[in-house]
Amino acid sequence: MRSTLRSLAFGLAVTSAGATMAQYPYTVVVMGNVTNCYAGQYVTIQTTQNTEPSYDFEVPVDTTTCTFTVGFGVSSNPAFFTVSTMCNGMVVTVPGQAAFNFIQDSMFVSITLDCGGGGNVYDCNNVLNGPDMPGTPCDDGNPMTTDDAWSLDCVCGGDSMNTGCQAMFTVGSSQPWTITTTNGSTGAAPLSYEWWLPDGSQSSAAEPGYTFTTAGVYGICLTITDANACSSWYCDTLVVDSNGIISNIPVWYDCLGVMYGNAVAGTPCTTFLGLSGEWNADCVCIPDSMNTGDDCLGIPNGPNVPGTPCIVPGTTLDGLWNTDCVCVPDDPMPCQADFWVMQAMGQDSLPVPYELWIWNLSSGGSGNFQYFWDFGDGTNSTEAFPTHTYSGNGPYTLCLTIADNQNCTSTHCDSISINGDGIYEGMMVHDEVRQEGFTINVQNGAPSAVPDVTITNNLALWPNPVADELNIAIAGGMKGMVTVTVTDMDGRTVSAEGMTLAGGRGQLRIATGNLPSGMYMLRISNGSTNLSQRFVKTN
Repeated sequence: MRSTLRSLAFGLAVTSAGATMAQYPYTVVVMGNVTNCYAGQYVTIQTTQNTEPSYDFEVPVDTTTCTFTVGFGVSSNPAFFTVSTMCNGMVVTVPGQAAFNFIQDSMFVSITLDCGGGGNVYDCNNVLNGPDMPGTPCDDGNPMTTDDAWSLDCVCGGDSMNTGCQAMFTVGSSQPWTITTTNGSTGAAPLSYEWWLPDGSQSSAAEPGYTFTTAGVYGICLTITDANACSSWYCDTLVVDSNGIISNIPVWYDCLGVMYGNAVAGTPCTTFLGLSGEWNADCVCIPDSMNTGDDCLGIPNGPNVPGTPCIVPGTTLDGLWNTDCVCVPDDPMPCQADFWVMQAMGQDSLPVPYELWIWNLSSGGSGNFQYFWDFGDGTNSTEAFPTHTYSGNGPYTLCLTIADNQNCTSTHCDSISINGDGIYEGMMVHDEVRQEGFTINVQNGAPSAVPDVTITNNLALWPNPVADELNIAIAGGMKGMVTVTVTDMDGRTVSAEGMTLAGGRGQLRIATGNLPSGMYMLRISNGSTNLSQRFVKTN
């Protein structure tokens, strides 16, 4: 049989792994051995499970080492195939598969075919260890054939002495997804045709057509037989893109995995750091050695390039560098003005008359705020934490307006007043004759990076203000079971639990995450000794 194979993809099937081939995205290299091989032995490799392109070819076994090696390109991941050979009058088949990690990856698969031990091999004439093995010469009795040899199926046959037949066809496409064939085969009439179409189906028509349904890489083959029993076959590989455009040029993929793409070796690329570079032969983007551009912080070839994380200047907000090297915050919460009013407390945890504390709890936005306090008596301040003295007992409407550098503004107001004893009573109005006035001190209600530690006698609390967990350090002789109580400024108990102290310096922790924002009093008692300290809870 005389055959011609134009497709580079199919040409690889009968060559070693190092031969020139169409650049499929993946390569399978099968390395195998056949135990007790014989002269002229071949193995047959066939792709299965819709692996593309489809292959069915033979590879000779090196009878000195009983090994074989073959490589072939595929566009399927994973790829499935079988390796078969004739052993002792029957076909031995071993399945194989290969999975790939990236474009242009190669997978080496080891296959062993067992043809039995002890050298007990029967030849094609059923002679134990006889000489008539597949691939060895024979005589088929037909004077019109030449080069007669035993096949894998132990059939003696040869090539027709008539060399005048040749399978040949061309493929055309006048519209997307559809092909026509033009048969140019020659030989002694009449010719018979057997087509192997892209989906694996067969046709005996002289010039069949075919319609594709999906993009991909496909094979098409024609086998002819003429009146003198001359046989010839010819194959081609077709590539169908996502628009249904069909071509038969060799398949290759660029460094970005795009079929026939422009990102090939020697063309410009951009590294993951945003630096200009060039694709090398291994499809690695190599930075330009002459690239000395500065990043968004002015560092030559630095990492702070557009698209990388940054911290918004003047804040603790996370963001990303944009193309103008401006650090844009990550969708912050809207700014929210807020404050909380309470009676001032002394070191003994007793109220301080005629003085109120205003806890500035503003949050959200960019965190870079400008403040405007309207004290409700015709005066104002732009300080973040001002002090102000009222001439009367109130009520006064105290308002705080904040604005950040992202054009977010917010206002919060509350009514404040004191009674005749100088104690905070919100918006209540008293017919007090005495109007002695009072002072407000605005405090920072936001937790800082370095937490404050509040110490009263033998009791220390931190952080204060607190968000989720309050640490308590106790020095002195208090030991044994103690009761830890937290009350709000209205005197209501919001939590109480028993804990054990070993004496000396002890440390406790209480959860505060579920407490509303505000001022609280912590009290620790063992029945004879009481320790207390206030703290502020923030969100």
